[in-house]
Amino acid sequence: MINLINSEGAGLGGGDQWWARGDLNPGPPPCQGGAPCQADKVFGVAVDEQLTTQVAAPPAPRRDNRLLDGFRCWLGGRVSEDTAEYYVGVVERGDWPPGKGKHVKAWRKYVHYLFSIGVLSWEQYQAYLLYLKTTSGARHRTVEAVPIETIREYKEVLERAGLGALHVLLLGGARLKHILRMAEAWKPEELVKHPTGRMEKRLHCGRGWCRYYLGVREGSKRTDYVYFPLAGRMRVPALTYRQLKDKLRKLGVQAKLYRKFANQVLEELAHQNNIPLDAVALIMSRGLTVTGAHYLNTREWADKLFKLYVGWLKQNHLI
Repeated sequence: MINLINSEGAGLGGGDQWWARGDLNPGPPPCQGGAPCQADKVFGVAVDEQLTTQVAAPPAPRRDNRLLDGFRCWLGGRVSEDTAEYYVGVVERGDWPPGKGKHVKAWRKYVHYLFSIGVLSWEQYQAYLLYLKTTSGARHRTVEAVPIETIREYKEVLERAGLGALHVLLLGGARLKHILRMAEAWKPEELVKHPTGRMEKRLHCGRGWCRYYLGVREGSKRTDYVYFPLAGRMRVPALTYRQLKDKLRKLGVQAKLYRKFANQVLEELAHQNNIPLDAVALIMSRGLTVTGAHYLNTREWADKLFKLYVGWLKQNHLI
């Protein structure tokens, strides 16, 4: 049972409260993919090296007049008329692979349309989404890895400051503001409709980890779940978002590096275990276009991936 408490150990109630848990053992955390776990490396890459993201362009999606007319109709009501004509024009001109951010958006809409009418299989659709996640420049930029030692140092700093639970929560990859929002609206037993179409409790826990259905939308960005590991009795002082941000700044801790670190390890574990990268996107609260049965399948993959991730965290003494 997980119960909200504040730093004084008070019971449920109030937006400034947090939670504690009983003992849930996530089990032994073997290294994934058969590779040895090395404390001084980030999934096999020395911490002073850099990671590059290079995704090969798949063939241009099929285009003809019938599909373009259907795409124009499909866009109606989803975007403005001018934007719809722009998107159709981008696809009609065949600007592939896309070199501009707006062109990427146009092609993402188009492959979503093709999938919705059955022209693309699920596997083909996922391949296109993977390539079209970022603009051309971002696909080929050098991405610096967050050294595992940085996270270990943050762990020590936060534990000394009485914020050890926050360290564990941030390791889940959620944004700080969403962690706070989860605590403020903590109703683990509440039955709500999830994006799978099912009525389920907000909180679901596996062995050593949990996900909480937050279900918030901010502009075009949607956050469905907050995933987090379970480690000891988790207590966090009752602080507002601004107070917590100021405290972290004074401690020299950048919450955003936790998110970046979680993403890089999750992606590597996904590659090692043949898990679709859309599972990473779900954990990290990035936009998904899947619904229904496909969303349920993605969530099942995300649950499996996060369980592997918690094992990796324990193996590397981060929780």
